[in-house]
Amino acid sequence: MGCFYSEVFTSWNNNAGAALHKKGFKVTITTDERAFLKHLTSEQQFDVAWIVSGSFTILNQSEQQEFKNNVLAFHRSGRGLFIYGDNDTWYVQANWVLPDLVGTTITGNTPGQKVLSYGKGRTPGEFDADHLIFAGINYLYEGHTICYPVADGKLTHLATSSDGHPVISFLDSTEDHGRVVLDNGFTKLYVQWDSAGQARYVVNASVYLVDVERRIDPVNCQKK
Repeated sequence: MGCFYSEVFTSWNNNAGAALHKKGFKVTITTDERAFLKHLTSEQQFDVAWIVSGSFTILNQSEQQEFKNNVLAFHRSGRGLFIYGDNDTWYVQANWVLPDLVGTTITGNTPGQKVLSYGKGRTPGEFDADHLIFAGINYLYEGHTICYPVADGKLTHLATSSDGHPVISFLDSTEDHGRVVLDNGFTKLYVQWDSAGQARYVVNASVYLVDVERRIDPVNCQKK
């Protein structure tokens, strides 16, 4: 996990980190962009990479291109990406990779602070209860402040914010790349964490991104 927003990092062990640990995930988290790049290409072969975007970078242009290239290579190897942005300007790292990943960028600063409920995901204030990411979830906090995609691109939208913009979207896997989940309100990782659905959501999304059915041989339980 590359966590480039301090409050998400500060609350990690008590919130999302605890939920993932309970499910059995082993998580490496860093706030350093260069360290994140090394982890992406390490021999540990992480199954999922999280990017929680910040509002600035310490990387020069060459390193930014390396960041983008390494994330795309990870994606094309069949592994999952969980990408978080938030209100303007907290989407720097996300917008390096999203154009090539899904054909769009994220922008904006719309009001949040509401709780989404189950439905079809197309009406403001609803998420698509039929998708695996929302299994067992009745309500989900949308985030304190929210950005949104400037275009649909390759994304399928799963939840619509109370202000009427896509707030959670995904790209399914193919033989050429892994799955992507895009969440436009990372404040849900630390604001009102215990109030509605967040722990189940991050676990469900991470399991979905592992893509076990496609990547694991059921006969010998080895990665394909």
